[in-house]
Amino acid sequence: METIYFPAPERYRDYLDLLLLADPDMAMLDLYLDRCRMMVLEEDGEPVCEVCLLELPDGVVELKNVATRPDREGRGYASRLIHEALAGCRDRVHTAIVGTSPDGVGFYRRLGFEPYRTEPGFFLQYRPLIYENGRLLEDMIYLRRPIKED
Repeated sequence: METIYFPAPERYRDYLDLLLLADPDMAMLDLYLDRCRMMVLEEDGEPVCEVCLLELPDGVVELKNVATRPDREGRGYASRLIHEALAGCRDRVHTAIVGTSPDGVGFYRRLGFEPYRTEPGFFLQYRPLIYENGRLLEDMIYLRRPIKED
């Protein structure tokens, strides 16, 4: 059975195993985690997916951290959680943005996000450096989509 909930902010670090999958540098995670609202999808009492939402000025929400346990990937958990998260904030925001690696672009495009800018060298500040499919990650790709009634 699936359950979606918002853990209390003082419990966010209980989900470090998931959070570090999407953002493996604790120093980088510390820059935003306390300013976010976390949403967790649990299956049979076990957290399998999370998303952190950071509401920005001017009606924008940023998906700061989206992760699914590797053994549960490909089952639609992240898609469902993002859909629920955006539906829950549409009365306060009009646009969602997300920054990702080149390998994440296809996933977000399937959810209606479109690329709109790149932050050159963003991933080079991570320690240790991040490699994805044998390639050093360098640039963060930002995507956005309007939030509207579905």
